[in-house]
Amino acid sequence: MKKHFAILSLLCWFTIGLFANNQSLAKEYFEQGNTFYTNGDYQSALQSYQSADSLGVISPELYYNLGNTYYKLQNYPLAIYYYKKALKYNPGDKSARQNLELARSKTIDKFEVLPQSLFTKMWNKLLLLTTAQNWTYIALGFLFLAFAGFVLYRFGQSVTVKRLYFILGISLFTLSLLAAFFGYENEKYFSQNKEAVVVAPTIDVYSEPAHKGSKLFTIHEGVEVTVQEELNGYVKIKLPNDKTGWIDKKYLMIV
Repeated sequence: MKKHFAILSLLCWFTIGLFANNQSLAKEYFEQGNTFYTNGDYQSALQSYQSADSLGVISPELYYNLGNTYYKLQNYPLAIYYYKKALKYNPGDKSARQNLELARSKTIDKFEVLPQSLFTKMWNKLLLLTTAQNWTYIALGFLFLAFAGFVLYRFGQSVTVKRLYFILGISLFTLSLLAAFFGYENEKYFSQNKEAVVVAPTIDVYSEPAHKGSKLFTIHEGVEVTVQEELNGYVKIKLPNDKTGWIDKKYLMIV
């Protein structure tokens, strides 16, 4: 038993050490990339940012800078991809959202987005206000405060004070459940609505996978789609105007 515990401890420390080392290396590459970018050497900046990204460290700031670098290099599809990735982990980044619109303006295909109801707009805005992870942190914070409220209720000296702390505890517990619900719905939203960006210059979209059906339409690089299904290396995509069809998965980068 002690031997197993020792091995498990060593594995844990090794994993923690490896993660910390990756974080340190990623920061070094990131700062190096910033220097190249400031000096106008965008190709070298790209190489440094890619080295940081290859370490698997999640960083909205890195994705944002990658988006800016690809934009400077006039690779608008990948600029769109990284701006969207930055917004996935930091939905409130106004600069990333503005730059995303600039990159979108450089693409060939323009779509008329179908209008959403006011309720859907408000729901999505609230749901995507932050990430699922942050919703979880918020839920835990409210839960801790609710627990504190119930403790104060337990040791309250008067009926009025006890009632106040009880109502406070119930309210905070309700907010904790609500935040947990939003975290769950946020996670479900992204699992059911896998966003992707077309990175091939031109793609024909078909009614069935593996080019077996009829050709429906043609799209170009930079188009943002939602992946609905996947079958044998082919994916069913939905365009912003709700048109659907099948293409080879290799032509996409999933955010």
